[in-house]
Amino acid sequence: MLLYLRRENGGPVREVKSYHSEKHGREVFDMSDGLTYALNDNNQWVILLH
Repeated sequence: MLLYLRRENGGPVREVKSYHSEKHGREVFDMSDGLTYALNDNNQWVILLH
């Protein structure tokens, strides 16, 4: 995911925080691009809306 985000954003993107979300029932990742990502049930990365 980091390589994809670096390429899409044209610069470095890093993980700010990761934690288990009770709301989403899975591990979520807050990234330095300001978005939150998680793997869905099909093992695909998705952006979570707050």
